[in-house]
Amino acid sequence: MGQPIMIVFAGPNGSGKSSLTSQIQRICSFPRLYINADNLKSERNMNEKQAADTADRLRQQAVISRHSFVTETLLSTTKNINLMRVAQETGFFVYLVYVLTMDPLINVNRVKYRADRGGHFIPPEKVITRYHRAIDLIPEAIQAANHVEIYDNSYTAPVLIFGKKPIEHLGRSGNRIKTNTYEDFSYPQPFPSKWNLTNIKRLVYPKNTKSIKGLLPPEVYYENKIAEVIDNDVWHGKSDDINIVMEMINKGYSKTDIHVAIILKSPGLIGNLVDANRYAEDILKYVLNVKLQAARDGSV
Repeated sequence: MGQPIMIVFAGPNGSGKSSLTSQIQRICSFPRLYINADNLKSERNMNEKQAADTADRLRQQAVISRHSFVTETLLSTTKNINLMRVAQETGFFVYLVYVLTMDPLINVNRVKYRADRGGHFIPPEKVITRYHRAIDLIPEAIQAANHVEIYDNSYTAPVLIFGKKPIEHLGRSGNRIKTNTYEDFSYPQPFPSKWNLTNIKRLVYPKNTKSIKGLLPPEVYYENKIAEVIDNDVWHGKSDDINIVMEMINKGYSKTDIHVAIILKSPGLIGNLVDANRYAEDILKYVLNVKLQAARDGSV
C-alpha cells in the first residue's frame, strides 16, 4: 500500500474552486473518495450545518484510516488546516490547490450571479468576511501542505501565481526521493493584475517574516532569484552588482528584495554586515539615480 494522499481544493466562496476541480479531474486521476459539503447538502437533503458536520466527520475518518481522499473547503478557519497537519504527521502527502481572486467584490458578484440562477445564496458581508479570513490563513495552509499551487481566478481562466514542492534527489536505484526541504516558485503577473512579486510574498509569507517553515533559507532563496535574472550568480565586484541590480529592477523586484539580496551576497566581499548594509544602500541609490537620469534624457 502506497503513501496516502490528501488533496485539498481551497479558497473563498465565489473563487471558482469547483470549476477548477472539474477541469483538473478531467485530466488527472483522483482518489475515489471526494468530500464536499455542498455535494452532501444536495445529495443527502441536509441543511448547511449538517452537511458541514458530516464533511468534517468524513475527513477525520479518512485521515484516521489512512484512506486517500479529495476535499473542498474554504479554509477560512484553522480547523481543516489542523487536519492537514495531522494528516502530514501520520504519513499523508498533502496536496493543496488554492483558488482566489484579487478582490472580494469579484467573489460577491459571482455568488450573486450563481444565486440568481438557482444556486446557493451567501450574504455579501459573509462572503467578504470569509474572504479576508481565508486569505490571512494562507501562510499557515502552505506550511501544512507538502505541495502547493495557488491560482488567481479573477479573469476568464485561472493563472498560477505561486507554487511549493519538495526538493527531490536521486536514490541509489535511480528513483526520485522527496526530501523534507521545500522550494517555492512565484509567478508575478503583469498589470492590471495585483499579483506582482511583492504582493505574492505578502500573500504567502507569515507577517513580519521573509521565509516559510521548511522552505529554502533566505540566502539560497535570493541566490536563486538572482540566478533567474542573470546566469552567473557569483558577484565579482561593484560593476557586477550594479548590472544585477539594474536587471532586478527591470524584472520588477521590490527595493526590499534587492536590498536583502545585496546584503546576503556582500559580507564576504566587504567585511561585515554594517558595511554591507551601507554598500547596499549606495548601490541602490546609484542605480535608481542612473535610471532617473536616463528617463529624463529620454533614453529609456
